Amino acid sequence: NFPHEAIYFVVDGELVNSDSKRKVGDTAQKTFDLFTAIVGERAVRKSVDEWRVFNNQKSDIGAYVELMETTEDGPRDWVVGVNREGFDAESTKSFANLFVHEYGHILFYDKPTFEERYKNNFWTTADIKHGEEVSKARGDEKFFLTQDYYEENSKRFVSDYATVSFGEDMAETFVYFIREDKPTSNTVLDQKIRTFYQEPDLVEIRTQIRANLRELGVL
Repeated sequence: NFPHEAIYFVVDGELVNSDSKRKVGDTAQKTFDLFTAIVGERAVRKSVDEWRVFNNQKSDIGAYVELMETTEDGPRDWVVGVNREGFDAESTKSFANLFVHEYGHILFYDKPTFEERYKNNFWTTADIKHGEEVSKARGDEKFFLTQDYYEENSKRFVSDYATVSFGEDMAETFVYFIREDKPTSNTVLDQKIRTFYQEPDLVEIRTQIRANLRELGVL
């Protein structure tokens, strides 16, 4: 719940200002172009309906996705919001990782069976309890909860943020699945990464995104 600087429609893969007299902002266009370059224009046309930009130095939210509307068999209309704080020519790699993470959320929405299997296989009662505690925490308390839990379970999670919920765990692990080679050891973390390889559509998406990241010079 914070104000957005700008909200744009996405029409035929392009940003469109609801006010026809105003141009699309430079940062909005650059972040949208980066997102499109990473996930592909086809994916943007299929899923993204709105692009929102905000600037909040105090927020730990770098970006978010939100489902606006869906039908049983129709397309999913998603909002993608991005915090332009820190976005510049030197931040392409970090924002690329952020956008892969958010795209993972969009993909997993249409894979409920995969989500359920992931949760049942890899999330313990202690993990769920920790996630509930984090959801109630604020500020520094939340930071220390996730940091401490991650340090105790670094062979099970890719990052401290992955401990927040199984959904964030999946999205964070998805980034590693995209960026890194297939692991060969048998830690829980490596088992998590390898489970993505059991989904042919995700393997195909991995190949496409990796090619896009190479083209951008961030892989």
